[in-house]
Amino acid sequence: MNSSYLTETNLIKLGQAIAQWAPINSHFIFGSDTRASCNTIKQIFSRELYNYNHKISDAGDLPTPMLCELVENNASYDFGIMITASHNPAKDNGIKIITPIQKLTASDELEISALFWGETKSLASSHEKKSAENLDPYETLRAYTSEIKKNLTRTKFDQFKIVIDCAHGATSFFAPQVFESFGFAVTTINNQPDGLNINKNSGALHPEQLIKKVVQKNADFGCAFDGDGDRLVIVTPEGRILNGDDLLTVFAKHPNYQSEKIFAGTIMSNQAVENYFAKEGKQFIRTDVGDKNLVKELATQNALLGTEPSGHLIMRDHSFCSDGIYSALLFFDTILNNPGMQIPLFTPYPSVKKNIIVEEKKDLQEEKILKITKLYEKQLSPGRLIIRYSGTEPLLRIAIEHNDKEFAQKNLDSLVDELTPYL
Repeated sequence: MNSSYLTETNLIKLGQAIAQWAPINSHFIFGSDTRASCNTIKQIFSRELYNYNHKISDAGDLPTPMLCELVENNASYDFGIMITASHNPAKDNGIKIITPIQKLTASDELEISALFWGETKSLASSHEKKSAENLDPYETLRAYTSEIKKNLTRTKFDQFKIVIDCAHGATSFFAPQVFESFGFAVTTINNQPDGLNINKNSGALHPEQLIKKVVQKNADFGCAFDGDGDRLVIVTPEGRILNGDDLLTVFAKHPNYQSEKIFAGTIMSNQAVENYFAKEGKQFIRTDVGDKNLVKELATQNALLGTEPSGHLIMRDHSFCSDGIYSALLFFDTILNNPGMQIPLFTPYPSVKKNIIVEEKKDLQEEKILKITKLYEKQLSPGRLIIRYSGTEPLLRIAIEHNDKEFAQKNLDSLVDELTPYL
């Protein structure tokens, strides 16, 4: 959500809509990343939830996957509300509503939306108001660390020297503590949040600082998270970035997943991933972009592992939520279980990308737009054209994969020129 929508009136109405949507006397637990606007949103929502006699706890600043873990494993919580705009700039914010079994469904989102646009009203609670129960971050850390140990084959990784980049976000306190508890020699960067610097030239979307620090420290690997800690990218000692596609093929070698036959990615996953799994005698299936889509398809297929190239990694035996810290630990656990494994395990097809800023997300199935994209799909074959809107920003994302990068770039530039007048 862009800051222009974060007016007090809109926040009040949204808080009322959530309060009316939830079953009576529900117990909500809040979490937030490190944006300056988080406390304001939390205060307004808390007031409206209290007015409808709901109970509130506050976990403070913590990664989204840690809030999911709290809701999944503590029967006293009915819902979690994570206040975050994930990888977006500090001026943006939004919320993720979490249930004990999944993030909010599309139908629930529509129901809340209908209440928001309808006649919401604030109620004066008939009960005495109570302050939110504030969770001890060290107790939250202890419970989380205990939980993630269950799916790892080791509890000590003292042979690794790593650098972690917290993007001045929600992992800033927790990530160094977790990795040090597992025995890593840790150098931490970008873990001084001030409310305005989250994701700024740092983290999973901007790993340049991390690459330099890994080389400078002669580290074994670097790990970069995003603002709310649900993404991971790994940096090798040579400065190569391993994205979600790379990590999926690595995790498939872990003892927990070696017997799996089906793995999942999205339409953005590189074609080389699909080819890699085919050679391994495994099936690779694609979903639309979004970790919700991955979770749903994995459940349908009774499969465990899925990924988005951006660094969202789903391990269903761990959680329905992608978890950057746990994913990093699983990466190192896999390495130790496969001595001598060469990483990366495949060579991606050349890919070129372009984002177009749009004022309105027009229907991509409109005749004029569809005619253009179909023409390019035909001339790029057997390469791939991927065109979609961002789910969080006013952007049209276009990507082309082709074994001739120069040809791909030429087609991308031409396609952008042709589409822009219609967007």
